[in-house]
Amino acid sequence: KSFESDGVLNTSFFPYSETGRVSARKPNLLNPPRSGGIRECIKAREGCTFIFCDYEANELRVLAQVLLDKLKKSRLAELYIEDPEFDPHTYMACRRLKIPYEEGKRLKAEGDKELKSIRQLMKCCNFGFPGGMASRTFIEFAKGYGVVVTEAEADELKAFFFSQFPEIKE
Repeated sequence: KSFESDGVLNTSFFPYSETGRVSARKPNLLNPPRSGGIRECIKAREGCTFIFCDYEANELRVLAQVLLDKLKKSRLAELYIEDPEFDPHTYMACRRLKIPYEEGKRLKAEGDKELKSIRQLMKCCNFGFPGGMASRTFIEFAKGYGVVVTEAEADELKAFFFSQFPEIKE
């Protein structure tokens, strides 16, 4: 039972999942839905504080370093070295839209809806495909980000992702 009668959530955390990421269940407090007011319902106990930290695309930064260590090359690492504030999701959205990265950063800052939508799709790619996710699994994974794709689209997205960072396949 994850919700006690006194209103306290008792989630279960699993720090050593198969993917190397921390996971949580009953309920998953690591990635609650952004919409629907669910996040606003969760409050810290009296006298306690929630601490939230999110390392922007940390998994991709680590991947870039691993690629450098193992293969001595990484386009992803080059992009981080060129720009310590590099945003891989915006970058991939720009590649998908065939626009310059600088233009994409401007559009993001302006709240452009098309860029935001494609960026969300690319976020799924960036977090799903490096670990070897199959297209069918990707479809379900993307739903967690509010993104709907067909299997044909997932296959095409996977090919697109690896065309941008071919060293990841190695």
